[in-house]
Amino acid sequence: MRHRLAAADPAYGGETLWYEYQDDDPSCRPMHGDGSWESLVVRTGYYDTFDFMRVEPSGGFYQRRLHFTDATAGGREDKPGTGLDPIWVAQEIGETIATGLIYAAALGYDKESTTLGFGFWWSGLKGRSLISAGSYLRMLPYQYKSMTSDVKTSIEVPLTTAPISVAPFAIKAMRPLFAIFDGFSLDSVLAERQIKQRLERHP
Repeated sequence: MRHRLAAADPAYGGETLWYEYQDDDPSCRPMHGDGSWESLVVRTGYYDTFDFMRVEPSGGFYQRRLHFTDATAGGREDKPGTGLDPIWVAQEIGETIATGLIYAAALGYDKESTTLGFGFWWSGLKGRSLISAGSYLRMLPYQYKSMTSDVKTSIEVPLTTAPISVAPFAIKAMRPLFAIFDGFSLDSVLAERQIKQRLERHP
């Protein structure tokens, strides 16, 4: 299972969503147990990493990671826990859905009869403001701020969906998240364009 997924991994943007490290650090390599694979990767530097992943043979995939704005805060000389970039969120959701579709197909699930369920849980949001760390939004005219700490949302995606066409599902999934930032709504045309750009970037 592990090798099949590694071969199918699209590595959007030159990275992999569920880590398959093959470097010299044994602590980064997935551990096998109960038929499942899991790993915990913790690294600090220009790009901080705190990533826990678990892949189960039943088709369950789980990942817990830092907000990308926190992971890159040091390199941007910013303070972690204060901001959230809507475009980066949109791209990560799109990447998650697209990768899930590719993995399900690689594991042999029937395309016509299979529907994938995705659950998203964002935490540590209270007090954060929406920012444009990646400059895609250029400037936010208003400081959209959250008074809520956690948001959960879920969607279903048919396996017949083409990975490059997941933007509408990603937009639906992130709508409740952005709503807690003073009712902010990310432009769907912009979101779709940025999601497709992420999915078209292969190493």
